[in-house]
Amino acid sequence: MRALVILMWPNAPTSWSTGERLETSCCSSTTAARAVFQSPSVLGVGETSGTLPIRVDDVRPWAHLVISVRRPAPERVEEYRRARLHSTPTALPASEPPPGFRHDTFSRAIGSGPADFERARRGLHQWAAHRRSGVEIFPTDAGLAPGSTVAILTRQLGLWVLASCRIETVINESTRFGFVYATLPDHPEQGYESFVVSDTDGEVMFEIEAVSRPGIPLVRFGAPVTRILQSRASDAYLAALHSFVDDRAERP
Repeated sequence: MRALVILMWPNAPTSWSTGERLETSCCSSTTAARAVFQSPSVLGVGETSGTLPIRVDDVRPWAHLVISVRRPAPERVEEYRRARLHSTPTALPASEPPPGFRHDTFSRAIGSGPADFERARRGLHQWAAHRRSGVEIFPTDAGLAPGSTVAILTRQLGLWVLASCRIETVINESTRFGFVYATLPDHPEQGYESFVVSDTDGEVMFEIEAVSRPGIPLVRFGAPVTRILQSRASDAYLAALHSFVDDRAERP
């Protein structure tokens, strides 16, 4: 999720969901509200802006949490993750992207030789690309195994964004290693993403492939900003694993 939301009513709640309905426990009766996502021109992208009418209803807090002003407590993150252990992914990896999904590829050389490849492999095992770029993964001891569900907590434009993904595939070959995860319901984006390191003729490459489309209205309406922040996030993943490989403290 990459869009900034401003809630236009007194005593606004500190957490809400971002589906077609905005859910909170701040009101005793149904209240009209308007969520305004920040104009891309504020970020130097363009000159368009917009508003998204949303209804606010009296429901259980955290029932469908995606965005929060305050950092969610670890037990709430785990509660969120467990609630999605049996959820159906928004899309499954395929040889060709589904209709309506974008396909983006990002790559970088991050080392050379078998030793760097092994460090890159270990970095993916430890979620170094995510954690070193500011993305929190839960549980903290999450491994890489098909069927595993992880919660992902990030901070975007001053807001905490909580989402979940399921590992669908693990690639474990002599010269290639990585994994593919798919997003689960309530994720700001639908689709799947792969993180793969390879050793080709002595050059260690890190490649990220993302197949996605907006999962919630705010991402769809904030597409120009979303695209820029997606690219920045991927660049941050590439730089983070590169840093891990270069880090002397990580060398055996």
